[in-house]
Amino acid sequence: MRNPLPVRSDPEEMDLDALINEVIELRDRCDAYEGRDDDRWVKMFGLTPTQNRLFSLLAAHLGTVVFHQRIRNWMWDDRPGETPLSETNVVAVHACHINRKLPPTLRIEGEFGFGYRLVGELPAPAANEVSA
Repeated sequence: MRNPLPVRSDPEEMDLDALINEVIELRDRCDAYEGRDDDRWVKMFGLTPTQNRLFSLLAAHLGTVVFHQRIRNWMWDDRPGETPLSETNVVAVHACHINRKLPPTLRIEGEFGFGYRLVGELPAPAANEVSA
């Protein structure tokens, strides 16, 4: 069972800027739980590092739409100079390439104007990948 992320301050006692900073910090700490560095998808589906980053985010939110802005923040915020323009279809191209590598029971679907979601059933990890 995962430990909940503790909130260090009482929101009622914080000003708006401090509350926003607390939310941003919690979001960043949640990224570690979302499998950002999880390479099992690389091994299982033969994904590139960028494809793995997108797939890991969508897999962490299986069946739920992940909004475009969240995807861009997740994939490119920590890599200056690689941020695609918001008008480009970089995420759509990566999703298409990932879909070619996935089994027929698992698909990335675009939700026009909103974002993307992973639908289907994730395969169980191999016995040697299960951690105690």
